[in-house]
Amino acid sequence: MALTSQEPGFTEQLLRRALDLGASDIHLDPMSEGLSLRMRVDGHFTKREQIENSEAERLIGRLKVMADLMVYRSDIPQEGRIVLPSGDEARLAMIPSSRGEKATIRIFDSGIRIDRIGDLGLSNTSLDWLRQALRMDHGLVLIVGPSGSGKTSTLYAAMREIAHTRGDFCQLASIEDPVERDIEGCTQIQVDPIREMDFASGLKYLLRQDPEVIMVGEIRDAETAQIAVRAAMTGHLVLSSLHCGSSSEARPRLLEMGVEDYAVNIALEGVMAQRLIRKTCPSCEGAGCNTCLGSGYRGRMVVSEIAIPEGLTMLDEARNKVSEGLTTEMEVKRVFGGRS
Repeated sequence: MALTSQEPGFTEQLLRRALDLGASDIHLDPMSEGLSLRMRVDGHFTKREQIENSEAERLIGRLKVMADLMVYRSDIPQEGRIVLPSGDEARLAMIPSSRGEKATIRIFDSGIRIDRIGDLGLSNTSLDWLRQALRMDHGLVLIVGPSGSGKTSTLYAAMREIAHTRGDFCQLASIEDPVERDIEGCTQIQVDPIREMDFASGLKYLLRQDPEVIMVGEIRDAETAQIAVRAAMTGHLVLSSLHCGSSSEARPRLLEMGVEDYAVNIALEGVMAQRLIRKTCPSCEGAGCNTCLGSGYRGRMVVSEIAIPEGLTMLDEARNKVSEGLTTEMEVKRVFGGRS
């Protein structure tokens, strides 16, 4: 399907369409005949569409203007922010390729408002555990899972929960890459390698600002892991995310990063692992319709696990969602593979 931008406001219409679909990302890939357009909805790409060469340049130029980027530069990577028709923000990332510039737009909040941890859809066991963890005055609390499992949304909801319940009496700070959403009452720092501000150095600077609660967007390397653990041992509540498959894998992962065993034992207060699974479309009950673009699914929900004897595994939670009619066995098999 070829798209043209003859009508006024084509770029804005494209962004509004993405919002209506609940898309998290828009991908504009350069091809010989123009731009390939795909949107990521509920973790899956929509069918590829084409924007003709004659229109592609105007679209990319308009996006750059909206993001306050250098329109005349197409030979360097650039990043900026766009205000969407809804008033929300998105991040535009441009990168040169052999066929032209590729543009990716990451839509923050993508149509789903998650303000507090009660909005995450966690099981009662996980929700009660997380609320208790957020009341602590020190220790390391980790949210783990693969890319695209909703860890950042959970961290933001957790920080907003703390800001709401004890923000007047507590100094909150974060180091993030990127800063995706505002957290009222929290000092948010953007990672910036050009200015030598990575997670590790940013965390060092933040510790000099006397915060009680620190969110580290992601523990990516040994230095960040060691500083985060040390901060948790010295009177700070540290919230962060880690790439690993289950809650039981978090401790070995920290040890692999060079954190001493005794330090992990003292600092690590708890781990919650999570995945996102698609929900059965309420309009067609899984049969496929225009609302869900024929997929049978609309929206996603969290399945989680915490490392306590009475806690359900993520797979147990997912199977419960199937029995409740909220998702399908096929979706559970897709997410969990052979484990299902």
